[in-house]
Amino acid sequence: MQAGAKASNTTTKLVLNYLNIPLFLKVKIGPVFGLVGSGVNFKLSESGDAGSTEKASGVDVPLFLGAGVKIFFLTIEARYAWGLVNLYNSGGIKNQYLQVGAAVSF
Repeated sequence: MQAGAKASNTTTKLVLNYLNIPLFLKVKIGPVFGLVGSGVNFKLSESGDAGSTEKASGVDVPLFLGAGVKIFFLTIEARYAWGLVNLYNSGGIKNQYLQVGAAVSF
């Protein structure tokens, strides 16, 4: 997965690529389901023009909440995640992101 950030008052950009290993509970009521869980994100690479020599943390632990629907063979879901680990030692910058997905089942 790829996460990124842009400072609101500058053109500074940050791009982080992660390997995401989720662990979650799924509650299903008919075709609709809810998700709640956590996981571990391992940083694979980092790029950007922040101009800092400090590197982002190599591991993040997100909590997420989501919902989805399965209609026939098509599943659509969305989840929002809140990172628990500070990306940098110098401040309280944490990951937050929205994931949207679709799947086809046979």
